Amino acid sequence: MGLFGKKKEKTEKKEAPLKFPDIPSDIPKYEGISPEQKEIKEAIMPPLDIPQRKPPITRSKDLGMPNLPPIGPPKIGPDVEETHEIFNHAKKEKTMFVKVEEYHKAIKAIEKIKAKIEESQKVLDKLKELKDEEDMELETWQHNLEELKEKLLEVDSKLFEE
Repeated sequence: MGLFGKKKEKTEKKEAPLKFPDIPSDIPKYEGISPEQKEIKEAIMPPLDIPQRKPPITRSKDLGMPNLPPIGPPKIGPDVEETHEIFNHAKKEKTMFVKVEEYHKAIKAIEKIKAKIEESQKVLDKLKELKDEEDMELETWQHNLEELKEKLLEVDSKLFEE
């Protein structure tokens, strides 16, 4: 037939989809490492000291870029100095990369905690105020009781004098 004949049809083998075997229900669950096991592990295998690679120092003048001030952590509240101190401390220890979504979740969680602390402080202040009022009331009752005792003794002494 020459060079330009009928093409042979390709037959594809259709394989059945893979099925995963059923997992037996009697497999024990992983409970984690107990404190005793952790101590043993640390005694046997001391932590590895892997040196961190420092990034190369490039100057913005060499790259033709203007000098910009470094970007610090965001300001999130009245205690900004504490957050700066915490971030600076974290930078000294170890560089850590966090996803932006996780960072925002953490910030929201911290804000919720701060709100709960403020709410708790208000409740404590209210309780202290109530306690002070109760103490004043108890002092008044004590004073009234003492006055009644004195009057009763006075009446009693006048009755038995005669």
